[in-house]
Amino acid sequence: VDGWFGKNKKYRNGVKARLQKFHEQIKNSDSIIFQCGGNNVVKGQSLEKLQDNFKKLVGTVRYFNQSARIFVGLLIPQTESSVHVKTRMAYNAWLKEEAAKGSWKIVDSFGAVQDPTTGLRDRKLSAADGLHLNSDGYAKMAKTALDTIKYQA
Repeated sequence: VDGWFGKNKKYRNGVKARLQKFHEQIKNSDSIIFQCGGNNVVKGQSLEKLQDNFKKLVGTVRYFNQSARIFVGLLIPQTESSVHVKTRMAYNAWLKEEAAKGSWKIVDSFGAVQDPTTGLRDRKLSAADGLHLNSDGYAKMAKTALDTIKYQA
């Protein structure tokens, strides 16, 4: 866990502490779901950094539990710049490529909250800040994740 996320000791220690806090839950889980990276895309993080951080996260979880099934939610549609859209779409494509190699299973969080007529997020599922989901949006994502886990059992 040491060495995670480079030289930012405060951030690294925070992540380490959070993982250690959940060590027993991770160790005893048969399935683990990740839905992460969206805020990083909006903040302008590069595709390569997103991929590297996620590989480290999965690697650390694998250190605690080698047998858990890992499920990864695709990044959801946002109201963002074209640069962010390109990064998000490339990241989702990479997640799917890794899933095809057997690294993890995909949860279609993107499809769960997408408006089929626009391809963007269904506005009825957005919180007031435009970045996060409201309770209905999170409920749709949770149902999609649970359905995916049941189907993969």
